[in-house]
Amino acid sequence: MNLELQHVSHAFRTDSGHLVEKARAAYKHGRVRMRTGFQAKIVVDLFMAIECALKSMMCTNAPSQDVETVLSAIFKYGHDLKRLLKAGKPKSLQSEEIELLNELNNKGVSLRYDLDLYSIVSSDLLCSDDVIFKIDPEYVERLMELAKRVSDEAQSAHKNAFSEPSRLLSRKQLEHEVRYLRSLLTRVRSKNCRRS
Repeated sequence: MNLELQHVSHAFRTDSGHLVEKARAAYKHGRVRMRTGFQAKIVVDLFMAIECALKSMMCTNAPSQDVETVLSAIFKYGHDLKRLLKAGKPKSLQSEEIELLNELNNKGVSLRYDLDLYSIVSSDLLCSDDVIFKIDPEYVERLMELAKRVSDEAQSAHKNAFSEPSRLLSRKQLEHEVRYLRSLLTRVRSKNCRRS
């Protein structure tokens, strides 16, 4: 078993689950549904949840590979959902859902900043005649359902690939593992910077 990939997979699947829960909690507030800026932030959280789940799946699809090779691909793909979908290979997605993710990928994570900037420039985004677009609450709900399913799939894939029982770490062990993972990330990032 590749303990390093297990750690990386765990970090991404945990982030994915947290981002889905954060988006769900924010969306429960009725006022949020009417504010395009808030909806945009929720959509970006869901985008990131899906991205993290796919990155976790990249680790679970390659348990025998070198962790630096997998991390290099993760850094290289960045926020590109299209490439992450190919590498993560989720099994639960239908073709229309892949289409939805490709459309989301085209908007990118800058969607949050694009809408925030627009709402600052225009006096009142929703009451203005020149609104570029409004995020449909049904779209947000559909994306939330999709993000939850992909996140759950990443959780299952992680447990299947790394069936190591849970363990209680001492503070010293945890500090050692964190130091090791930081040095690993630094090494991979510096290699990627030299290549670009």
